[in-house]
Amino acid sequence: MEKFQKLSDEQKKELIEKAYSLGYEYEQKYGNCPQCAVAAIQDTFGILDDNIFKAVYGLGAGIGLSAKGSCGAMTAAILTVGMLKGRERKDFHKGRNHECYELSLKIMRKFEEKYGSNICGGIQKSKFGKSFDLTDPVQFAEFEKAGGHEDKCPEVVGSAARWVAEMIVNGEI
Repeated sequence: MEKFQKLSDEQKKELIEKAYSLGYEYEQKYGNCPQCAVAAIQDTFGILDDNIFKAVYGLGAGIGLSAKGSCGAMTAAILTVGMLKGRERKDFHKGRNHECYELSLKIMRKFEEKYGSNICGGIQKSKFGKSFDLTDPVQFAEFEKAGGHEDKCPEVVGSAARWVAEMIVNGEI
């Protein structure tokens, strides 16, 4: 991660904006907010393997499309932080990694500040004025008609990717 800290401010800004743009674009094209957030970081920094990409799939739209759990993009961002900064198995016995906890809380708080919630349904309410159960085909169609994958969720995914990218280029991870 040190190589990213040595970049110029302009290069860092470009990487941060690339992560945002890719997250936004991927959510528009492919859906599944957590995978899109992870893919944006993968493609911007080339630092993650596909195990995390695959593992986050079920977290989409607040876990299983329900909108009842944590935002999938936020959860993926926190899992990415954990993958990069979390406790190693060889250090399992050494106690907690408070630095990783702090970075995870930082992401959660950014979601709460910007969207008023870290729960998918709460974020939907802030973006759409209501929450959708995306397991229901009628509600899913309403979600799409309201701009779900046009600009609403892509902006959230882009933000999640941006916040992780900022941590990487600023040397927090």
